[in-house]
Amino acid sequence: MAKLFYSIGENETASIELPVDLIYNLDRTHSQTITDLPLESGRNVSDNATMAPLRVRLQGIVSNMIVAPGRNQEQPHQTWMILEEMMKTKQLLSLSSRLRFHENLMIEQLDIPENVRTGSSLQFDMTLKQVDFVKLDVSAIVRTTVDPTSPAADRTTEVNKGVLNAEDAEN
Repeated sequence: MAKLFYSIGENETASIELPVDLIYNLDRTHSQTITDLPLESGRNVSDNATMAPLRVRLQGIVSNMIVAPGRNQEQPHQTWMILEEMMKTKQLLSLSSRLRFHENLMIEQLDIPENVRTGSSLQFDMTLKQVDFVKLDVSAIVRTTVDPTSPAADRTTEVNKGVLNAEDAEN
């Protein structure tokens, strides 16, 4: 149904598939906040909408049965440790399903129940949130100093007082 991928270290091009036997539920939530501004008439007007980040809820199982080469009975415990480490280190994930491919997801919530029903397998309920990155640029700020005796300094002072120029000040 779906596959989760993550990268290790600085090499973001090489991704590793998270060892999960079955993801049995995948829900995507797209939402936005629409502003409501009250009018004197008592009605509201909506004039803006802000998109909220994508949230994906995954429910899955990692079995303690050897279902593939390279897997062992400790796989549920190892996957649990990987999930917890990815959450602590704020690891970015990618999700591939039959409908879409999503990048830049982080684990927002991770629930791992232990009960009679799960036995020695790992069942998890995880919420991922898509994060956006903003590119920061540095700009130089040119600072000029004005000689207090120059006419420009007097004009700036007049403009700050609400007067455009010396002629207007006299009128």
